[in-house]
Amino acid sequence: MIEDRSGHGAVMCLRELYIGLREGLDLCRQDGDDALRRFMDEGLDQIDDFVVANSLTPITKDALRATEETRLKKQRDDAALRGQEAQAKICAGGDAQRMLGGLRSASLDKLRAELAAALSVPRPPVFNPCL
Repeated sequence: MIEDRSGHGAVMCLRELYIGLREGLDLCRQDGDDALRRFMDEGLDQIDDFVVANSLTPITKDALRATEETRLKKQRDDAALRGQEAQAKICAGGDAQRMLGGLRSASLDKLRAELAAALSVPRPPVFNPCL
């Protein structure tokens, strides 16, 4: 198993985290999330550019986006099956609330700087070590 030892983090792990947070923003919508949602979309686009440019196995941005869209669709379908009341409970507490609360309170400039630092060193995009 290949591990990232750059000190900048495993890019595929970061990608999964961004996708999960983006899902959370969609499912647990709040007023004022639009700028954060745009940042997450832009961040995923930058991460995907990095993956395409640095992957040891050729991959296209379209292929990356297809896996992302499949995951987002599954999350939307699962949320619809749970119903609005159950989804509201999920959004009101637990891991979703902690993660999204931290994201919502973060400075977009700080988030941009952290992403730029993570993508500043070309290297194979790997999953490990993941947080």
